[in-house]
Formats: sequence, structure tokens, C-alpha cells
Amino acid sequence: MNDLELFEHIEDYLKNRLSPEAKRAFEEAIARDPELAENVALHRELIDATAENDIASLRKLMEDAYTRNAEGLDRSKGMHISYRRIYQWAAAASVLLVLGAGVWWMTRQQPAPQVAEVGRTPEKPDSIIVDGEKTEDQVAETSPTVPPETAPAKETSRRRYIAMANDFYQPPEFSNIRGAADSDSLPPLERAKRAFSKYDYRQVIKILRQPDPAVEQEATYLRGHAFFKIKNYASAARDFRAVMQQESMEADNASWYLMLSTLADKGARDPGFQNQLKAITDDTGHPFNSKAKELAAALNQ
Repeated sequence: MNDLELFEHIEDYLKNRLSPEAKRAFEEAIARDPELAENVALHRELIDATAENDIASLRKLMEDAYTRNAEGLDRSKGMHISYRRIYQWAAAASVLLVLGAGVWWMTRQQPAPQVAEVGRTPEKPDSIIVDGEKTEDQVAETSPTVPPETAPAKETSRRRYIAMANDFYQPPEFSNIRGAADSDSLPPLERAKRAFSKYDYRQVIKILRQPDPAVEQEATYLRGHAFFKIKNYASAARDFRAVMQQESMEADNASWYLMLSTLADKGARDPGFQNQLKAITDDTGHPFNSKAKELAAALNQ
């Protein structure tokens, strides 16, 4: 598929518009391709930062740029528009868009100030404006209306959940990692551990794309951590769930990191996250039982 089709496919995946079979196939492709995983993570951040209304305009802009590039108009000027470069520009600009969205919403919701005439008491308006439509004002002055959760508010919650998930996250520790002299002769899992210790998380994913069946559980667990570190929380959750379901030695740890990945990916209101959190807080023998209770208390603040 071309770049534009890939953009649309990623968007369909993140918005749960793919069939179960297509979703499973795409997640397998993400696990095999670090560059695709990075694109999905960039797209997720872009949607989170710009919100639903803005992404449509951004998509139109990108489609126009893609069309101009395909027609060779930019090539005639000695410039080749990279679709990935537009992606990165948009992601970098998303921080500014979030700040601008808050100001835009506040100014959109507030009516223009009126100058009162001398000696005249300002009249109470007959109606209020909600999302561009007039609504009868039936609320007493002492009980102001509470607007629905807005895009900036949702983004604030989203970023709070991601921050909390990362605050409670602890990277795996490795011992007896061999030195650089014999790095080329190391087995893939050992090379992946060494790459992880050097914060080269995409290299970890690349090395463990198709792990040796003899170390598949340990490799899948490490790959889940690498996905978490590059903010591909959906893929991280998939790997941690696989480890947990195999009842391996890392099953308890994997259940904790599965919960953190779900929190970052879907938020605290997600039923799956709530079930995962409850399972750990109810299990007094779980190694992360106290941490789970601490997280539950923090979410209720």
C-alpha cells in the first residue's frame, strides 16, 4: 500500500474500525516492523494532541501535499515532500496545537463582552450558546452549567494516565551482560538485552521480531518492555498478555505491565484496565499488590 493508504489504515486501526482479523494481522505487522510501530506511535500521539476535529483538517492538508508530490509539482522545484517528514512535522507541532486548542475553546464558548450603558443594569441573556446552538437558559444563576468534557480536557486526562503509567513503570534489570568485544557472537536475546541497556529500544524490537522458540517467553517479555518505552502501548499490552497467558515465570510481572500498558493506551475508565487493576489489588500474594493499591489511590485523587 502507498503512504496515504497506510495513513488511513493506521487511523482505522487506532479508532477500532478494522475487523478482528485485519486488526490481528496489522498488530502482527507492527511487531515485525519497528518503523511501522514508530509510525503507529506517532499517529496515536497526533490524534491525542489534535483531537478528532483537528485531525480531519490535518489529514486533508496531508492528502493535498501527497497529491502535489505525486503530480511532480514539488519535484520541479527540486523538493521532494516526504510523507514521513510531514508526519514528524505534525507530531512536533501537536504540542502547540494542544495549547492553542485550549485558548480556542475558551474563546469559542464565551460570548463577546458588551459595554453596559451608563445607569443601566445589564440584562440577563435569554439563552446561552452551547456548541454553536442556542439553548434556553433554565439554570438558576447560583447553579452554573457544567460543560461536557472537551477535547483539551480529554487530552489532559490522557496525558495524566500516560504519566502515571510511566511513573509506576520499572524497566527490567539484567546481570552478566557481556562486553562489546564478543557482541556479534552473542545469541539474539543477549544482544537484545544489551541493546535495551543502551536504550536502543527499536533495535530490541528488530532483534526479537521472530524470537527463538526456546526463549520465546523471555524474548516476548523483553520486547513488550521495548514497545512500552517507545510509547507503543497497544503492542506492549499484546506482548505482556501473551507472557501472562503462558503462565511463565514472568506471568505476575507481565500482568502488572499489561495493566500499565492498558492504562496508558485506553485510560482508567476502560473496563479491561479496571479488571486488571482489581485482579492485582485483590491478590495479596502478587508482587505488585501494594503498588497496585497505591496506583488505585492515586487515580481516585
